[in-house]
Parts: sequence; structure tokens; C-alpha cells
Amino acid sequence: MKKKLCTLTIIFILIFTGLAEGQGLNFDVNTGMYEALKSINADTFRNQYGADGTGVKIAVIDTGIDVSHPDLQKTPQGKVKVVDYIDFTEEGYVNTKNTAVPIKSSVIIEGQRYDVTGIRTRCGFFHLGVFEESQLDNDSPIGQDVNRNGKDNDIFGVLVTDSVLPGIYDTVYVDTNQNFDFSDEKPLKIYSRDFKWAVFGKDNPVTDYVEESSFVVTCIDINGGFVKLSFDGNGHGTHVAGIIGANGKLSGTAPGAQLIAIKAMSSSGEGNWEDIFKAIDYAGKQGADIINVSIGNLVSSKEGHRAQLRLLKNISLESNALIVIAAGNSGPGLSTAYDTEGDENIITVGAYMSPELWDINYNVIIP
Repeated sequence: MKKKLCTLTIIFILIFTGLAEGQGLNFDVNTGMYEALKSINADTFRNQYGADGTGVKIAVIDTGIDVSHPDLQKTPQGKVKVVDYIDFTEEGYVNTKNTAVPIKSSVIIEGQRYDVTGIRTRCGFFHLGVFEESQLDNDSPIGQDVNRNGKDNDIFGVLVTDSVLPGIYDTVYVDTNQNFDFSDEKPLKIYSRDFKWAVFGKDNPVTDYVEESSFVVTCIDINGGFVKLSFDGNGHGTHVAGIIGANGKLSGTAPGAQLIAIKAMSSSGEGNWEDIFKAIDYAGKQGADIINVSIGNLVSSKEGHRAQLRLLKNISLESNALIVIAAGNSGPGLSTAYDTEGDENIITVGAYMSPELWDINYNVIIP
């Protein structure tokens, strides 16, 4: 059964409300965030205790994170904000089993010649494939248009090479600008090794719209047979990450915290419990102090609920992590919130909106 994202997130003393359907670009995110933190006394708490999340690692299980966002670059101490990235979906999977020996500094992928000038292969063979925009869910916020050029049928060549040891594939090149030339592209290793990303498209700074999408490499088959390109084609994961730990023009609840990006939901915001549990288990094993799951429609049946809780409790006990689960967007009413039955390591959180937030978000004045 597919699960939908929950648009409200609270973590510890975190509160924020997502954009309502039809809400315009004039919405002031900074003002709303400031008021949200103020309404739950988060600002008072930080000032009194000096707590800003420093030393805390938070896993964000969601649609991925845009690691290129300026407010998600560094902690106040200058440390990398997003320290790990893994993808349990197949949305960015690229089959690169085909091989080629470069001839006159070029290789052919699906009938098209690509320039590989200056790119070395230690064993003499490149692995090749393509990433297609059609791999995205059609009903994602960006449709199937990762480079934001108005088309949904673009294809990007992918090259994998063994840059250090013969036969050990470790570096990926993606023809992001579609000029059939890998030599002008950024070499990418698995994100957690060097924290680098690349982008599809090229932003026009004159427009309000951002005409590009960042992506990272989260998996490279050691034999070169496949790679995973990971990105947030939905925006929800980046939204949640900013609420939790943004540090820049926007300041999140815990700007000092570092984040683990775990993509378990596709760009349409859909996924399944199998991937979600894999993600939670991974987060615990990677030393996450807090595991945030902002996904709605979690309960399918009473029996299923109990099975989910048993798995969550086992993971929490094994890792000693606090698992935070969004209550969902349904209700008010019976059985509209996810109940964790009082387990101290698993908490369900809901949302609160002050009269000031009603005014800021929806221009509705509550007396």
C-alpha cells in the first residue's frame, strides 16, 4: 500500500505549517517561521539554555533534500549540514551495465557519440547508461522536468569510471547540459565521501522561478553495473529539513544540528512501509539521535498498526534513537492520529497554529 506525505512536521518543540493549496509566492517564510518558533517558546528555550542542536544528528526520512540550498550548507560552527544521503527508491536508478572502450576520446551511448576527453579509465572500460525524465512520477510538483526547460522527455547520458583502482568503479559523470560532452561535467563520487552535487538545468537569476534541480550520487555499483542519482523532486523533504535545521537567511528550530537525508518517498510523495522501515533502520545504524518521519496515512488496520509499532520499538531500542512520527493531516476525530501507545522512544506530534500564524499564513484574523 502506498503512503502519502504529511505536510505538517513537529520535532521536539518544532512547529510549522506548510503552504496551503493556492497560497501565493508573497507568503513570507521567514516571518512565519519566526512566529511559529515564538508561539511555542522555542526562541525563549534557545536563549535560556543555549541549545541550537549542536552535536545532534537528525535523520529526515522523506522525499530527499536539496543539498544545494544555501540555508542547508553549514552549521553555525561551519560543519557540513547534510552529512549523509541514501535513497531507498528506484526513481534515480540508472542501468550502466553497457561498457565501451574510448576511441578517439569518445564513446557511443544509444547511438549518440559523447566526448570523454581527459577522463581516465584505469581498466580501459567505461560503463555507460542514460537517465530519463520519464523515470519521475508524472504527478510530482515538477512533473517530469528535472532541468525545468518545459519538456518532459529529456535524456541525460551517464558515464561511470574507475578513477583510482582498475575495475573498482567510483566516479560518475552526467551530461547535465545535454551537449554530448562529459569532459565539461563535474566528477561525482558517492555524496557522503565529498559532499558534492551537480544540477540539471541552468538557473536564470532574473526570474523568480528556479530553472534547475540539484542531485547527488548515492550509490555506485563497485562493478559499474548501476548508479543512483538522488534528488528532491517534490520539495517536501527540503521543506522539513529547513524547518528542522536551516541555518542562513532562514533559521530552523535546531540550526546547529546535522542532517541525514534518507529518500524513501518518490517525487509524487508516495512510498511504501517496506522502504520506510529500511530507512528508519538505516538511520538508527548510522547513529541518528532523532529520526523524523513526516508521512501521513500510516495506519492501514489495527493489526497493521501493532506490527508497525513492534518494528519501530525494536529499531528504537537497538539504536537508542528517538523516533518522531507526524500525527497526520486528518481529523479532528477518533483514529485520525497515529498512536504510539505511550512508548517513550517513539512520539507522535501534531500541529498548533497561533492566531498570529493564521494571519500570516492565510490572512485570517482570529480574535
